[in-house]
Amino acid sequence: MGSNCVGIFSIQYTVLPLKVWSKFSVTKKDGSVLNLRIVDMPEDPEVKEKVMECFFEYFVKEECTYKASGVAESEESMEELRGAFEYMVSSQTPVFSVCCLDNGEDQINEVMGASLMMYMTREEAEKKLKFETKALQKLVQMAEDLAEIYDDMRAFNLDPYLLDRGIVVRPEYRGLGIAQELLKVRRLISKEYGIPINGAWMTSYGTQKAAERDGWETVCELQYEDLEKKFNPLKVWSKFSVTKKDGSVLNLRIVDMPEDSKVKEKVMECFFEYFVTEECVYKASGVAESEESMEELRGAFEYMVSSQTPVFSVCCLDNGEDQINEVMGASLMMYMTREEAEKKSKFETKALQKFILMVEYLAEIYDDMRAFNLDPYLLDKWIVVRPEYRGLGIAQELLKVRRLISKEYGIPINGAWMTSYGTQKAAERDGWETVCELQYEDLEKKFNVTYGRHPPSTNKVWSKFSVTRKDGSVLKLRIMDMPRDPDVLERVRNINLKYFVPEESILKAARVAESAEAMEEITEFIISVLNMEHHHIVVCCLDDDDGQINEIVGSSIMALTRKDDPKPEGGFKSKELMKVAEIMDAMNEIYDEVKVFDLDPCFSDRGLVVCPEYRGLGICQELLRVRRLICKEYGISINGAWMTSYGTQKAAERDGWETVCELKYEDLEKKFNVTYGRHPPSTKFMIARIPI
Repeated sequence: MGSNCVGIFSIQYTVLPLKVWSKFSVTKKDGSVLNLRIVDMPEDPEVKEKVMECFFEYFVKEECTYKASGVAESEESMEELRGAFEYMVSSQTPVFSVCCLDNGEDQINEVMGASLMMYMTREEAEKKLKFETKALQKLVQMAEDLAEIYDDMRAFNLDPYLLDRGIVVRPEYRGLGIAQELLKVRRLISKEYGIPINGAWMTSYGTQKAAERDGWETVCELQYEDLEKKFNPLKVWSKFSVTKKDGSVLNLRIVDMPEDSKVKEKVMECFFEYFVTEECVYKASGVAESEESMEELRGAFEYMVSSQTPVFSVCCLDNGEDQINEVMGASLMMYMTREEAEKKSKFETKALQKFILMVEYLAEIYDDMRAFNLDPYLLDKWIVVRPEYRGLGIAQELLKVRRLISKEYGIPINGAWMTSYGTQKAAERDGWETVCELQYEDLEKKFNVTYGRHPPSTNKVWSKFSVTRKDGSVLKLRIMDMPRDPDVLERVRNINLKYFVPEESILKAARVAESAEAMEEITEFIISVLNMEHHHIVVCCLDDDDGQINEIVGSSIMALTRKDDPKPEGGFKSKELMKVAEIMDAMNEIYDEVKVFDLDPCFSDRGLVVCPEYRGLGICQELLRVRRLICKEYGISINGAWMTSYGTQKAAERDGWETVCELKYEDLEKKFNVTYGRHPPSTKFMIARIPI
């Protein structure tokens, strides 16, 4: 129960016998009767400790104002609050009432509930409290703003006054009328002090009902929804943590976009800089290449935001402040009626006319508003993540927040055309369903445009083939995009840890598998890789014609990289993986296909593995052939990798890969003071040329 000032608690020391304010009986749910009393709190340190434990454990953690300001979530704030309490106990006049068993003794064994008021003059009550921690500063600000709205001390010209600091009942004793009795005792105490009015902000359902039953009057009422807007303009939809490639952890949140022109500008910069220039439909229609179209789009956007109902969500650092310093990603939907959504947009520039024509065609083919008869509706406009923060799951979290927003608006379906590989994968991981799929090749023919070479569908099957084992049995296999299914992810992780890490030449030379620390670190690294949006991962599995991924027999991992990608910060911590990084960096200095062929983007090898019992069947060669197909989809003309094993070298040769650089393991051993296995004698950088 909050009041017109902040909830800080003080204790009054007394040498008098326990003053009993009330004796009463309550009946528990099990039918047992408790005889209770409410008394002044004695000077007994043990009782004081129990009372304070009750306040800090239940009141501070549960009371709405404390909870909203985040005091209990901050160790520093809790510590500062305890210190403030100690100071106020010694310098002011606390009035504690304690509910305990009526056992006929002066001793208090168990504190069932308590009430705290501060006896102070008006001058004392109007002194502003100062705190260092942000949560308590927020609490004080909220309390002061409530006092501005209604202050019974001012309304009734009370001086001195009994200022509410909180009332609490332990959870196991709630619903028995103890809160009502504590409020009744407040009346008696006020009468004894000669103070005609006692008031408090009743912030919980329990205290409100208790006060009503005791005959308290409501003189001011505020809606929590209005207070949320007043005290916390940033509505927080999600708080989550992500781990970057360098191992550093970012604490993030997704919030409503505030009415801050600087933040709006950052969001718009993110949209125009990355979404308009990269999103497939915008890119295909040539909007970003036309200054006139970009200018017209900015004007249209300003009009749309000011005249309609935009629903922005912004991903930023969770720094404990309401400020948004950096926009890492954002989502925009428009809340509109069906009639509003069906109005056609008109543009002057050819690129935007082409864009609208393509969007309207997509809506003709599939329109979830029409399919599910939605009115009103949240219409997708865009979702974007800054390049340096991609692959961390931010897009997936923004999509999750779209679900929450739709639920709050009472809209049962939320849909969007997912035009990029990243949003498709993010949507899959968040459980979105594909209800319509179009091939970019078909759209190119229809509109005479060129799309970026993003995968045309999710979980695409790249190859179906059969192999004959030594015993003459035939296996039907397929190679497909790895579904973002936890079970599949775990199995791919396991085969890489079980076979690739202990056997791959560089990892073996650095003795990674022999170090528990290195294995723990590379396990986390592989998990991170498998969850990154810009990694193209395919699996080879048995093709049982049931559509299920039963046994995984191999995998291939490539990372889509660009020249302007930020360099990973930090690095590995174990000496074994530091050695691996040292060797790989040196090898990449010797030969780098990005520099040689001026590739942007490029698919960088992250590992290829076939389970031992399926080796020698041509699976590795087929996985390498699929790498060619993937590169062709993306419009990448060269794919290369260091082939460090005899098996991958032979498989690449059979698939027509060329050796463009070769290093002898003997020389690498001398340079890096490691020991390689003697088969093969060298590592080869081999490339496949892909006709585009």
